[in-house]
Amino acid sequence: MLDRILRWDEAATLWVCGRRRELLDRVMKILSRFGNGAAWTVLGTGLSAFGAPGLFRRFLAGYAVELSVYFLAKRSVSRRRPFVTLPGVTMQMAPPDEFSFPSGHTAAAFVMTVIAGTSIPFLFIPLMLVAMAIGLSRVYLGVHYPSDVIAGALLGSMAGIVAMAVTG
Repeated sequence: MLDRILRWDEAATLWVCGRRRELLDRVMKILSRFGNGAAWTVLGTGLSAFGAPGLFRRFLAGYAVELSVYFLAKRSVSRRRPFVTLPGVTMQMAPPDEFSFPSGHTAAAFVMTVIAGTSIPFLFIPLMLVAMAIGLSRVYLGVHYPSDVIAGALLGSMAGIVAMAVTG
């Protein structure tokens, strides 16, 4: 079963990276940069200042859970990035570290989506679209496999749910 998933992962990555175009390259790099911690910090701080009470505390709790599991998974799995292991896949943007599983950019985007989208419901769909686009950008840029992104989305969603539960 794992072998089948890994083969699908490689085929899907090759398919996505095979669709690269100059304009898309620019868009995907912008989306990926938006997935960095700095953008979420600014957005989270702004929403906390004008949003629901306790939002900042929820963000802190969510990111504490997400980052704890993220760092443990990165060290435990130690999966090489697609541009290292797949012939024909090139890196379009430098990754923050050498391992790909799970996608931290995607996890961070889903923490924000779950917490902000639950607290401020009209933001849920736009944030979900941005979170999914960030995940796709990571595959497109050759730094993650689709399963890394799926794992990041699950991790971020669960961390957001846990944060909502413990902070009320």
